[in-house]
Amino acid sequence: MTERIQLEFEVPGADAPGFLKRQRDALAFSLSLSDNPTPDDIDAMVKFLSQFVTKPNRQEEREAALWDASEDEFFALINAIIGESEADPTTEE
Repeated sequence: MTERIQLEFEVPGADAPGFLKRQRDALAFSLSLSDNPTPDDIDAMVKFLSQFVTKPNRQEEREAALWDASEDEFFALINAIIGESEADPTTEE
């Protein structure tokens, strides 16, 4: 069995530049997931989320870690970006 890549994620705060663009993109992805997403939607969502991954460092590893995420983890990441969750979705409780 292949070892799962450890994923660390940092959600920029409301004061970070690009807040509205992040909000718009995250909301668009959230809506597309509820309305028959296409493979292109999922590919774009992984690319979008990968910019907030702080570990692993290399782009292809960040994307691989996201592809390996569970459904709960994936939605937690989207929700963290749109501000529906304050908790870090990549840490164990």
